[in-house]
Amino acid sequence: MTNTLVAHLARELTALKSAGPYKFEPVITSTQSSEIALSGGRLPNFCANNYLGLADNADLCAAAKVVVDRYGYRMPRCSLSATYRKSRSGSKRVFRFS
Repeated sequence: MTNTLVAHLARELTALKSAGPYKFEPVITSTQSSEIALSGGRLPNFCANNYLGLADNADLCAAAKVVVDRYGYRMPRCSLSATYRKSRSGSKRVFRFS
């Protein structure tokens, strides 16, 4: 990037932060549970990723590690997208389970 573009983007970002529409993402410093630790303290967790309260379940975390070690990890195009053969067979098992 050119210095001119970087300077322009820095000004735009400053303007967005000043005007209010800039979204600050707090850093979660704990596992997800009914409460989470943020850099500024602890708060209740109403995150959709933990609606069953299982995000910090030790058995599920261990099982997830086995699966990631075996099949790897990738970011899907959508939440249930599966285009790789191993991913597709895993997704089919998830659908049968649910």
